[in-house]
Amino acid sequence: MVMLSFMIFVVAEICATQCPEKGYNNCCTDYEWDGILGNCTRCKPGYYGINCNNTCPYPNFGYACQQNCSQKCSKEECDFAKGCSSEYNVELLYSKWSKSIALAILVRI
Repeated sequence: MVMLSFMIFVVAEICATQCPEKGYNNCCTDYEWDGILGNCTRCKPGYYGINCNNTCPYPNFGYACQQNCSQKCSKEECDFAKGCSSEYNVELLYSKWSKSIALAILVRI
């Protein structure tokens, strides 16, 4: 158990020294200091960079800006953290639904 703890500590120290750029409390890029936990944590969805100071540029969003919303919605409807806004999706769904209802009413007449 002691050997395992030592190995984890050594690996953690090696990883920490491999960060080319460090932010507050020596957190690596794409990590920020969590004062409550007392350690570096991964950036929240939609944020990246040193101390997680940057937001994802359109059309990217989510963790490490790895997701893309350009095929699903416009720049105005794309949230840097969550992607296409639910408000837009609800409007789109309502629009399709209301057209279906209107078509059904038209066919019945």
